[in-house]
Amino acid sequence: MKAKYAIHEFVTFVGGASATEKTPKALATARAVTVAKNALDDGLIDAPMQIKAQVYPTDDTIGNSNDAREVTVQLNPGCPNHCCTVD
Repeated sequence: MKAKYAIHEFVTFVGGASATEKTPKALATARAVTVAKNALDDGLIDAPMQIKAQVYPTDDTIGNSNDAREVTVQLNPGCPNHCCTVD
């Protein structure tokens, strides 16, 4: 991914947790921080980062499965030489 998109505008790490887990917001944040730290340690990130937490409600079918216990990495690639203009 880094070779194909060498310039990153920013990267967002979204940690997920189910509302049924103990301290779900803190747990979701900790999951996102762990993945972000690993990406930094491996030299994969050289852009501003955001950490977000997503707590899935208990009545949500996703929240009751292992899919809620994940981290999503959202990469917003930039243009070579920052040539794109934003209107």
